[in-house]
Amino acid sequence: MINAGQVRAARALVAWSQDVLAEKANLSKSTLQKIETGLIASPRAATMEAVQKVFESAGVEFLPNSGLRMRDSMIVTLEGDSAGQKLLDDVYETLRGTGGEVIIFGVEEDIASSVLEEDSNKKGQHDKLISHIDRLRKAKIREKLLIKEGDTNFMAPQHWYRWMPAEYFAPYPIYVYGNKIVIVYWGPPFKAVIFENSEIAISMRKVFDFVWSKCEPARKLEEDDG
Repeated sequence: MINAGQVRAARALVAWSQDVLAEKANLSKSTLQKIETGLIASPRAATMEAVQKVFESAGVEFLPNSGLRMRDSMIVTLEGDSAGQKLLDDVYETLRGTGGEVIIFGVEEDIASSVLEEDSNKKGQHDKLISHIDRLRKAKIREKLLIKEGDTNFMAPQHWYRWMPAEYFAPYPIYVYGNKIVIVYWGPPFKAVIFENSEIAISMRKVFDFVWSKCEPARKLEEDDG
């Protein structure tokens, strides 16, 4: 388990204020201050695990003997039960507290909904995506999604979507958020490979912005309205 010194050092390493870390780890600022200053001598394990998790999602690697460092790159594979939900959670946790934008090449919302439905029977498939989109909006996070021309299955606000010509559309999404690039294979089994590298993420955004500028805003077709 990480210690108070590592919390202070990691926060400095990623240039987060106590307010940002407290928000990301779902803690009060006063609790975080007490942990960092040693006023809470033995913080709850669950609390420190939550703090460690948000730092690791930002690329911090914790080492033996209270050491830490930034990963130059990070590859993580999500696979199996609840992997789809874990991907959505990683998007949210990576950007929560700082806001930002998620860009997605080639998504089909009906397939995404089906994968989430298989993850768990606790909630309906549409409820899962709608809940995720709602928390993104509350955290001032928006998405830009390239979907196949003619697709009108809008789970998010309509202006988040643009139509990509069908001949160029591929049904396996690529996500870019923060410094992370994710390639999704719907399966079965569902698999998401997360690669973290700031330079490649910037390059992918430039390609996306070019394609986005050439694509038509998605809209409801006349037959849908009538």
